[in-house]
Amino acid sequence: MQYLFILGCPRSGTTVTARLLGSHPAIVLGIERYAKLFFKHGLEPALFEKDRFFDIRPGDAIYQDFSFKGYTADAATLRQRYDQARYVGDKIPGLYRQPEALARFPKTETLVIATLRNIWDVCLSYQARFYSTGKNKWDKTALQGVQDWNRSLRGIAAIQAAGYRLIIADYDRLHTPLQSEEDYRDNLAALLQTLGLAWHEQIASQAACEWSRVADLEKIRLQASLPLDVRLAICRDADFEAYRRLLKSA
Repeated sequence: MQYLFILGCPRSGTTVTARLLGSHPAIVLGIERYAKLFFKHGLEPALFEKDRFFDIRPGDAIYQDFSFKGYTADAATLRQRYDQARYVGDKIPGLYRQPEALARFPKTETLVIATLRNIWDVCLSYQARFYSTGKNKWDKTALQGVQDWNRSLRGIAAIQAAGYRLIIADYDRLHTPLQSEEDYRDNLAALLQTLGLAWHEQIASQAACEWSRVADLEKIRLQASLPLDVRLAICRDADFEAYRRLLKSA
């Protein structure tokens, strides 16, 4: 068994990547299972032992059970998978903010998947969340998206430099509406192949659900625009060179 972590700038595709990979029967993946704990105490392999992983304690996460959104399997199914799983881990987007949190994990047994998405669409998504209503609203503006995007690139590069096996999940290549649904499946199959896993009917079912969202999200994106101050900040401050370096290393 190996440890698997998914991280990346907010609004860069960590959730969709986790939903897809978490639907594979060879993967037991938390959805921000330890997102609160790691900021205070870091992470350690003992947290991913079977009994501890399924024992959600106060201070671990923002939820109390595995019915939390994002999980593509219930706790009973995940427990059943655990003993035969190839990977066990967590999707913690903000892990890039504390790459040292992985220090206790053996590099030869740890795989990190970092999601990358172009800065323009990340900022559009920040803006949409900022102006939304209800539970999806948050207080981060599109300008803050530029800062988070740059910081995520630095954190991902630090994890790569530390010697962890890193896979770049390029959101814009995986989830573009310019491809067909068949191409979408092929790209996902290629990502699975880098994990040493074969295509499976369960991930095929999840992929069909995610593909239906791609076109809907594209319609929203085409109808949105960024204000001038945000576009200028992106042109002035976004670290495009760091972004290109990580894409080239994929």
